[in-house]
Amino acid sequence: LRGLRPSSGPAAPEPLTAADLRAWRDAGLLDPSLGWLRSIALDLRLRAIGRFDLEGFLRGSRGAYLAVQRLMYERRFDDLAPLVSPAVLQAVRTTMDELAEQQLRIPAGDALEDSVVVREASLCDAHLLEADPEVAEAHEGRLVQLHVRFVADESWAVRDEASGEETPRAHVQRSTMAFRGGLDPGGEAWRIVDIY
Repeated sequence: LRGLRPSSGPAAPEPLTAADLRAWRDAGLLDPSLGWLRSIALDLRLRAIGRFDLEGFLRGSRGAYLAVQRLMYERRFDDLAPLVSPAVLQAVRTTMDELAEQQLRIPAGDALEDSVVVREASLCDAHLLEADPEVAEAHEGRLVQLHVRFVADESWAVRDEASGEETPRAHVQRSTMAFRGGLDPGGEAWRIVDIY
C-alpha cells in the first residue's frame, strides 16, 4: 500500500444515522410499501451514500414528474431531451407515435395542473454509482441513482382525431422513475434514466 495517497476529492459526506433513517421513514419520505428486507437493504445503500436533502430531492422529483407528463403529451421531445436519458426519450417518443397511429391524442395544455395530482412521492431504491471516468473528470462528488415511486391521480380526455370525440379517463397511476445525478455542488446534472 506504499505510495497510495488519500483522494483529493470532496470531503466525505456526513453519515446517516438510525435516527435520520427513522425520521425519513416517519415523514413518509421512504416508500412504506417496502417489506422489511427491502427496507433494510435500502437503509444500507442510503448509509453508503451519506446524508443529503431527501425532502428537497423528492419535492423536485414531483416537479419532474409533472414536467415529463406535460412535455410527453404535448410531444415537445426537444424540450424533454435534457431531462431524460436517450433510451427514455426514445421510449416516450415511440409510445406517443403509437397513440398517433391509432389517431388518439391526450390534450395536455394548461389543464395539466388540474389533470395530474401527485399524491405521493417516496424513495424506494438508491444506489451509489461509480462515475464514468469521463464524467468524473467533469464533475465532483457523489454520483447516485435514486428511484422514486409516485402515486398520482390522473384524469385525461383522450381525443379520437378521426371522429373528434373525447373520452374522459381517470385513474390512479403508480409508477417509478429512476433519477441519476450528483448530490454535491458541481455534480452531474439529474436525468431520468428509467420509468417503470
